[in-house]
Amino acid sequence: KKILRSKYWAGLHQYKPIELNHLYEDLNCCETEEIIRQVVKSGIVVAKDADKIIPIENPHLYRIASVGLGAGSPAMFQKQIMNYTRADFFSIDKSERISYFDSLYENLFPYNLIILSLHNTSRFLNKNLGLTQAQIDFANRLLLSNKKVVLVNHGNSYILSRFKNVRNAIVAYEDLDVYNIMSAQVLFGGIGSKGKLPVTVDDKFKLGDGEETKAMDRLSYVIPKELGYDHIALSVVDSIVNDAIQKNAMPGCQVWAAQHGQVFYQKSFGNHTYHQNIPVENHHVYDLASLTKILSTTLAIMALKDDGKINLDDPVSDYLPELIGTNKAKLTIRKMMLHEAGLLPFVPFYKSTLIDGLPNPILYASKPDSSYSIMVANGMYLHHQKSEWVWKQIVQSELRKQGEYVYSDFGFIILGKMVEQITGMSLDKYIENRIYHRLNLNSLTYKPIEKIPYQWIVPTEKDTLFRYKQLQGTVHDQTAAMLGGVAGHAGLFGHANDVGIVMQMLANGGHYGGQRILYEKTIKEFTQKHSKSNRRGLGFDKPETDHKKASPVPEVMSPLTFGHTGFTGTATWVDPQNGLVIVFLSNRIHPSVENKKLVEMNVRSRIIEAIYETIKIK
Repeated sequence: KKILRSKYWAGLHQYKPIELNHLYEDLNCCETEEIIRQVVKSGIVVAKDADKIIPIENPHLYRIASVGLGAGSPAMFQKQIMNYTRADFFSIDKSERISYFDSLYENLFPYNLIILSLHNTSRFLNKNLGLTQAQIDFANRLLLSNKKVVLVNHGNSYILSRFKNVRNAIVAYEDLDVYNIMSAQVLFGGIGSKGKLPVTVDDKFKLGDGEETKAMDRLSYVIPKELGYDHIALSVVDSIVNDAIQKNAMPGCQVWAAQHGQVFYQKSFGNHTYHQNIPVENHHVYDLASLTKILSTTLAIMALKDDGKINLDDPVSDYLPELIGTNKAKLTIRKMMLHEAGLLPFVPFYKSTLIDGLPNPILYASKPDSSYSIMVANGMYLHHQKSEWVWKQIVQSELRKQGEYVYSDFGFIILGKMVEQITGMSLDKYIENRIYHRLNLNSLTYKPIEKIPYQWIVPTEKDTLFRYKQLQGTVHDQTAAMLGGVAGHAGLFGHANDVGIVMQMLANGGHYGGQRILYEKTIKEFTQKHSKSNRRGLGFDKPETDHKKASPVPEVMSPLTFGHTGFTGTATWVDPQNGLVIVFLSNRIHPSVENKKLVEMNVRSRIIEAIYETIKIK
């Protein structure tokens, strides 16, 4: 009777033929997607949280394994987790032999938090809800271990009855992408949960059960329509990117945009190279080039200032004794960060290691050992004494007139060394411990070849001047490579989402994920203009105020904007006035640095302009 009444209410007793033209588009339009997302978001249930772990507040305190049970390959749920934290990913198909389940169980021994997600299940009881006995036994074995386990059920609520010892559970009802995306956001606090169970499963899971959780100040992921933006207008970004790829301005890229902490655009385009059919995915990492200056060295100096360990107007030599007695003894931290210290912009040190244009076999080896320990490319190792020589050359380099703006890598190389001297840690270890781990970043790192699957690392140049190799996983910048891959000016790799998280933290005034990372007053000091002779903040680049000069950003961005660009074809900007964070990553230098089409076509600025034009359409 309820069904019949509903049909009458909908007017179905008055038959009208359905217009079939454009039926698929009408049923799957943007409004439909928005409604579906709202329904799914409202329906996700935190059915149990005995360990008070949902949302996971401090993922960096755990060693996390994400196990897709019933998934032959990483599920959308697992890919969404990559937006929130570092985890190791495992997937196992339900049809695998018992020995495979046993082997996976042993592999999970080092982890103290297991996120166990169920996939490819069934709603039918007569099919055992799509579960095999091997799956059930494996899950229950984990639930009885001494590890914290969160069960995320992308299926029928009654599946919970098969796992009597579950302490933490989320029910997401379906194994569609939208459910996977929303359940991951609930788990990590991107969104809250108010859902209640619609049925009684057993005496542990009853009708109406469900714990309310609140969103943390972490990124959430939405579709443009949810923010009132026209998705068709935003497709202009797609057109700009696809046109640039077609015209060989770059093989591929990542574009990412958020407003007020809500990511409304996150896409990857193209392939790793022009000849490899490896599509770029959101979790693949790029060589960030000079974004290193703001995402590593500048952040480290901000943290040291917050911790009371430096004064910006002190000479760097106060903290780096190697500079005492040199022409750099009186150069201040502030002047170096403003590129007004009179330092040389660049010296091609790598040329001193070549003979007749080829690598000197005395200085390079194909395999590492105690002497040849500096990896400059795959299968190419520099003698450590030559690396030390590079640093000495920078310390002894000539000095030009101070107070004038000259963009220089040397200042940030020196500042990176200063951070290491003060902290007693390498630059990469300090920034990871002080910033990245607390933000739960999963990709932002130096020397990615040691930490990230090789196939996830996007190649850069086919080097024909120095290393004579396709560069993949080792920094493109020659000086950074000779310094061991960890330097203050270059060497950082990452994907757009991790870059976006760091920039969102800065946009938030130093707060993210329930933690105070940096002081707001420090961020304001570093991101404002300081000098009449140049547009820059401390470390950060800003819009050009002299209209006679080219600006790194289009005029639509406010004067408060701060960020940086990178030689490899990267850029990231925060516009505090409009609450916007934008990230663009590419490998435009593949196969050659001579490819300048990205700049000539003004791709980055046009993308920004298209985004700004879109957000005006409410």
